[in-house]
Amino acid sequence: MMYRPILCFLFFLSYPQVICSFFSNSTKLCPHHQNSALLRLKQSFSIDVSASSSDDCNSASFAKTDSWKEGTDCCSWDGVTCNSFTGHVIGVDLSCSGLYGSIDSSSSLFLLHHLRRLDLAFNDFNKSSISAKFGQFRRMTHLNLSSSGFSGMIAPEISHLPDLLSLDLSGYNGLRLETSGNYHLSGAHSLRVRKPHQNHLDLSKNKFTGEISHVFDKLRKLTVLDLSSNSFTGEFISSLDNPTELSFLDLSNNRLEGVIPSHVKELLGLSTVHLSNNLLNETIPSWLFSLPSLTELDLSHNKLTGHINEFQSNSLDTIDLSGNELDGTIPSSIFAYLQLSSNNLSGIVETDMFINLENLIYLGLSNNVLTLSNYSNSNCALPNLETLLLSSGNTSEFPRFLCNQEKLLFLDLSNNKIYGELPKWAWNIGTETLSVLDLSHNMLTRFERICEMGFIQLLDFSNHNLSGLIPPCLGNFSEFLSVLDLRMNQIQGTNPETFSKGNLIRNLDFNGNQLKGPLPQSLINCSRLQVLDLGNNRINDSFPYWLETLPELQVLILRSNRFHGHIMFRRKSQKLY
Repeated sequence: MMYRPILCFLFFLSYPQVICSFFSNSTKLCPHHQNSALLRLKQSFSIDVSASSSDDCNSASFAKTDSWKEGTDCCSWDGVTCNSFTGHVIGVDLSCSGLYGSIDSSSSLFLLHHLRRLDLAFNDFNKSSISAKFGQFRRMTHLNLSSSGFSGMIAPEISHLPDLLSLDLSGYNGLRLETSGNYHLSGAHSLRVRKPHQNHLDLSKNKFTGEISHVFDKLRKLTVLDLSSNSFTGEFISSLDNPTELSFLDLSNNRLEGVIPSHVKELLGLSTVHLSNNLLNETIPSWLFSLPSLTELDLSHNKLTGHINEFQSNSLDTIDLSGNELDGTIPSSIFAYLQLSSNNLSGIVETDMFINLENLIYLGLSNNVLTLSNYSNSNCALPNLETLLLSSGNTSEFPRFLCNQEKLLFLDLSNNKIYGELPKWAWNIGTETLSVLDLSHNMLTRFERICEMGFIQLLDFSNHNLSGLIPPCLGNFSEFLSVLDLRMNQIQGTNPETFSKGNLIRNLDFNGNQLKGPLPQSLINCSRLQVLDLGNNRINDSFPYWLETLPELQVLILRSNRFHGHIMFRRKSQKLY
């Protein structure tokens, strides 16, 4: 008898394929009652493509339940995962499936007692409440009910799941916590997360209210916390050291106040920090500048003060500190996205500091007290720049470091002191990429080469001293043109008769110039035109009643011209000035 185990072991070594075949053939099929429960679940919904029209779905949106057919094994169906030995359904993923219908306490979904993962995100469950029956999934580890049309009170039972690691209830505006509910994840008046093993919690984009100061209690294993876009209040500093493995923190768009703690020992693993749109004040603590793995930092639209230090992280990619009361100079750390607009930054910006920022694609310095120095040992910089915001400063010349730009998409130099003519090379910036150019409220005098901007969508040259004849190309120089603003200049001549069919123009503003002659009949080709402002010119023509045929025209301003004849408009929605 003592030789039998040895013989069995030798048999396994000699014929492994037989053993594997035996276990493979003995794999259980989906139990009949679970198969039936899934089929009844399918029948409770209709398919509506618009229910999963979110950008988060993209090409992943399709009706997974189409493969759920009677007489077939549910373990082979799209979105269904089974235990390979017992056959029990342990996972259901119906995200982005275009489901429309209701889930109440009688739903056959709650017969799947072995579920460990359930993803119902991006469907439309027609304002169903989140039933207490979700608390029966005692083995659940991952639950995603985001952006799926649930509403009303969240049953406290959903927070009692003992093995839950990831909970996503984001993307709602109407979910509420019961005032007297016994929440292990959160309380109606004080958010308190007490599941020490949970690592992912997403309650973003809801209307949750209450104190947030103890949100980190006992959450030693939490890696992702997203409570953004709610109405939480208070300070969150009392237990910030607790989540030692936290890498993603988003508390943006709440009503948090107070200071960011200055001494934090346990958060060295943070890579993403979003605290924007709150009421945080005082200075930015030094530990935020020295996080070794930091990639994104967004503290915008708070009340932070003090200087901006240099960042130590080599992986830092995105910094947004706009909309605060920060002062001092600009950091020279290397990153790809830097937004410092609307602060109290001052001094001279030496363009040499941009030479090493070859990966910078976004630079925002608007609404500060900065003066751009055009002296540089090197002519051009920032070869990958796509967006530059330098409005409302002390810039007096067109920035020379922009020469040879080939990728620029958005350029805002409005409300500065740029005067005279633009340099010739400036018209070659982003010749095949530039879509938005705002040079309004400066002191330019000429703009002859405007006709070379073939990809522009929004062009604003308003409030200058521009003079000379209006370029005849204005109606067709860019097939992508949507907004053209030349108001408050000294442009002369006759309105161009070159508005081509099929153009995309929505807004034309020539107010406050010296245009004369008749109104161009080719304006009838601007079928998408919403605003037409020709006031305060010298246009001499009969009243243009034919403009009422423009289907989207909402605002028409013709005052202080020389129009004559009868006013005839049948469309009541027209606003005439």
